[in-house]
Amino acid sequence: MKPYCGRQFTLDELQTLRHLIEANPSASRAQLSRQVCALLDWFKPNGELKDMTCRVAMLRMQADGLLTLPAAQRCAPRQPEYLATAATDPLLRPPL
Repeated sequence: MKPYCGRQFTLDELQTLRHLIEANPSASRAQLSRQVCALLDWFKPNGELKDMTCRVAMLRMQADGLLTLPAAQRCAPRQPEYLATAATDPLLRPPL
């Protein structure tokens, strides 16, 4: 199996991830990634869990068809739409 986010996952670890996801169907991806980090002793040098890295690894595993994550529970905030005004629209301003 190829490495994900700098970590080589074993088949046993992949099976553990699948069982964890199946056993916690209402858990968020963030909750699952924290549990996976704790189970696999995956920590940053400062001792914190590598939960964001784990989440990215799990998303890549899902993209490769190795596991199925629960649906995202909330969407990322959208950037406000750019609204052109007379002061910002180059078509409404005279050339310099």
